[in-house]
Parts: sequence; C-alpha cells; structure tokens
Amino acid sequence: MKHLSRLLLAFVLLQAVSAFAAGKAFIQSDFDVLESTGKPMVIHVHAEWCSTCKSQDAILNPIIKSSEFNGVTFFQVNFDDQKEVLKEFNVANQSTIIVIKNGKEVGRLIGDTKQSSINALVKKSL
Repeated sequence: MKHLSRLLLAFVLLQAVSAFAAGKAFIQSDFDVLESTGKPMVIHVHAEWCSTCKSQDAILNPIIKSSEFNGVTFFQVNFDDQKEVLKEFNVANQSTIIVIKNGKEVGRLIGDTKQSSINALVKKSL
C-alpha cells in the first residue's frame, strides 16, 4: 500500500509540473517535419531550476491555449539534458525563446519576462 501511495503521489506531482510547462517536449524528428513544411514554431529553452523560465511559462501558457496560435507548435527544450539541441540553435542560456517561421528564425529573446515583449515575439510566428 505504501508503494501504491508513492506511485500516486509521483503521478500527481508529474501532472502538476506538466501543467506549468510551456510547450511539448522537443523531439528532433517532430521539429524536422515541421521545419521541412515551413510550419511556425516557438521554442522555449527551459530549466526546471530557472525562475526566469517559470515566469516565461506563466506568459506562454495562455498564449499556447489561445485559438489565435492553433497553427503554431510550441516546443520546450530541456536546458540541462538536450545539449545537442542547444548547439543546433546556438543557445548559451536557459530562458531563451526562439520563433521559427518558414524554416527560418524570425526572432529571439533571452531572459525577457515582459509580457509585451514575449507577446510581440510570438506574434512573429503568425
């Protein structure tokens, strides 16, 4: 019973963390398909320990849910675990947000937590 309780707690905590994450986990093959078709993407380089990233999540989450951005894919890159992806995008810092449209980068913010700046950047994906 103790083991079951721990599993249930772990599941609940995982769900809570997932609710705050802005975007789906970055998978190279998914990115490659979207890039080859020119689909717009927003890439958030995120670290669990980063308070700036969490502030950005609070701004990005409502944007992700907005019908205005239905055609945009939001990816989250794990700063600590996906070093090869960081090299691909030439990223040195967590809390970096990149917008890609028609296969090309059209904007980038690093460490910015202003709602107006993040909204303006994400609108470049449309």
